[in-house]
Amino acid sequence: MKRQIYWVFLFCFCVLVPVGLFPVFTVATATASNENTYINWGVDAYEQGLYDQAISDFSMAIQINPICAVAYYNRGITYNVKGLYNQAIADFNKVIELDPDDARPYLERGNAYYGKGFYNQAIADYSKAIELDPGCALAYANRGVTYCDQKLYDQAIIDYNKALELNPRDARSYVGRGNAYHGKGLYNQALADYSRAIEIEPKYALAYYNRGVTYDENGFYDQAIADYSKVIEIYPNYVSAYNNRASLYNMKGFYDQAIADCNRAIELDPGFSLAYYNRGRAHYFKGFYDQAMADYHKLLELDPGFANAYLEIGEIHFAQGLYDQAIADYSKAIELDPEFIMAYGARGDIYYRTGLYDQAISDFNRVLELDPAHAGAYYSRGLVYATQGLYEEAIADYSKAIESDPEFAQAYEGRGNAYYAQKLYDRAIADFTKAIEGGNTGAYYGLALVYEARNDLQKALETYKKFVDLAPPGYDEELKSARARIEALQK
Repeated sequence: MKRQIYWVFLFCFCVLVPVGLFPVFTVATATASNENTYINWGVDAYEQGLYDQAISDFSMAIQINPICAVAYYNRGITYNVKGLYNQAIADFNKVIELDPDDARPYLERGNAYYGKGFYNQAIADYSKAIELDPGCALAYANRGVTYCDQKLYDQAIIDYNKALELNPRDARSYVGRGNAYHGKGLYNQALADYSRAIEIEPKYALAYYNRGVTYDENGFYDQAIADYSKVIEIYPNYVSAYNNRASLYNMKGFYDQAIADCNRAIELDPGFSLAYYNRGRAHYFKGFYDQAMADYHKLLELDPGFANAYLEIGEIHFAQGLYDQAIADYSKAIELDPEFIMAYGARGDIYYRTGLYDQAISDFNRVLELDPAHAGAYYSRGLVYATQGLYEEAIADYSKAIESDPEFAQAYEGRGNAYYAQKLYDRAIADFTKAIEGGNTGAYYGLALVYEARNDLQKALETYKKFVDLAPPGYDEELKSARARIEALQK
């Protein structure tokens, strides 16, 4: 069974909301008029995206009037936009020195601290802005962003609630609160908030994106694809949307569409490693192993520590029957990520297939250390025990697998086989029947064996025939045996 796709999880796009440039004041003196001219020029330059020119103009205003709070404030905002946070903080410090009762420089200095990753200082400044201006929705929203980044989701939700009370049509606060709900695993509330943001701002790409991720994670793949597609319609250069849609196309078997999306993502950003990963998977599913291998090697060139790439290379080697290389690949994945459950499971499977039972059990034991309720590991270890004739141990593991996943049809079949080997036929029949009810038609073979062992030859014949008609892939030896038994029983 193929392993899970590597997912891009919620893109928590909690961008701080700038308050905009400080209003230009009208002043009367000649000197003020001169500095005001530079401030106006700086505002014009800022609005045109000419940030260096804006900084130069605001600096000229400061040179003319060294205590002009407006010039410091506007220059600080411009430094923030350029990511020059230390210079921005210095300017906001000066504004606060000149006017300590104004909430706005605290808000903007908080944004600068946030940009530097100094979350505690940012929160302190947003809190001061709220103290000075309890009606400042942006201060609540930006503090909510900062709490969200620290995974303090309850505090974030409280702040977003207040921001939305003050500004009920702030789409960004709905997205922010949706992110906090998502962080808490409250997906229905998250979806409702993203949808409300879209109602308010129908072209808000981020709201569609985060809603798509939430649908994606919860198995609503068609809705997720629709949202990613809407993101691409609004913002055709949104690389992650192409990549995530490609992941879902792979899952749905639309491999050509997945490849097209990955190609577009790579065209937009040749260094976007996940696009090579998902394109490699699409090539793998199409049986184009050389192309898949090329994609995975490119991925490792970009990100040598990407453990999933080695897992996928191992899958190719496994499919080609190159078991030693596959084991080496899985081992490399484990070296990079010692808690990589899928790599232990895959390596354990090859050890089992090649008769290295102790190594297989060791790998499945490791999976169970990492996830004590992992049904697949109990099932796989049960197979190893059964192959060694250790039926009591096998039955215990199959039972644990069923306890973890009551719908695990293969585990019922495995336990049925172990009961059959112990001649506990009633139990075997019950388990094979349960496996068949769960959709595992391969269990007809074991059921037929039990009927034949109990000398119920007519039922055995009928059941062998059902098996031959319905056997799933992977039962070649059993099919050969069933046909021989049918021929023998019909004589």
